[in-house]
Amino acid sequence: MGHVPERSGAAFECAVPACSRSLAQLRGRFTDWLSARGVAGPARRDLVLTMSELAAAALDDGSAAGHRLRVDACSDDAGVVIEVRDDRGANDAPVRGHDLGERGAGLAVVATLAEVLAVGECEVGRTMRARLRWEDLASQPVSR
Repeated sequence: MGHVPERSGAAFECAVPACSRSLAQLRGRFTDWLSARGVAGPARRDLVLTMSELAAAALDDGSAAGHRLRVDACSDDAGVVIEVRDDRGANDAPVRGHDLGERGAGLAVVATLAEVLAVGECEVGRTMRARLRWEDLASQPVSR
């Protein structure tokens, strides 16, 4: 595989306002977390791309002030799990359905990278989850 990233350490946890302007902040923080674990090059770029596309897909056009976009990630010997949630709260209207429109294009990119991709919706928000294996990141990078 070549590069062996750090397997232990704190998980990544970040919550930002649920709006597209928050995506750059998320990418920066996630990049820092990966760098601290020794993840570099195409693997880091592909993981940041995955997180960013999951976050963009989790955002709802109708997200109102006060909603939070929450990103959690952890790594182990096999790879990285990234989970993104748009926590709208039980009193807010559900998203417009399973059709993600143009956001679904980003999930197609994630699907090429991820061993597992899950998309879920409920009355309190939308959740996107992907598991990426180190082996796949090393052998078939999307980012060059």
